[in-house]
This record gives sequence, C-alpha cells and structure tokens, in this order.
Amino acid sequence: FKINEEENQKLTSKTRNTIVTLGKNGVLYNGKTFPAPHVNVADACGAGDTFLAAVAVHYAVSKDIEAAIECF
Repeated sequence: FKINEEENQKLTSKTRNTIVTLGKNGVLYNGKTFPAPHVNVADACGAGDTFLAAVAVHYAVSKDIEAAIECF
C-alpha cells in the first residue's frame, strides 16, 4: 500500500511492501529511497494518487515493483 511520510511516522508497526511518498524527496520502499525527478509544480493535489496509478500500471506489465517505482 501507499502512504505519505506523515502517515508513515504515525504507524505503530511497520509492514513490508509499503510505498511511502516523500514529496520532492522521492519514495521509500522496503528501506530503499528512490529519488524523485525535479519538476516545477503549480499544484500537488492528487500527485500521490497519480503516482500510485502509474506505478500500478507499470507493475502490471513488469511484475517488478522496484522497476515500476524507478520508471519515474
């Protein structure tokens, strides 16, 4: 599942296979940080949902979650 950094800090127990979006700092997945490309953003509303949808599509094709995350 995908959560943001604030939600991750509130968890009382950590789980495997959690994608934590870190905004401009990228994504954290199973202890590995994947950097985010620099983009000019006017409104970040829905960015996490859009990211998750794109990762889901790439994962459906590749069956490799890290490759799906890295495609951005």
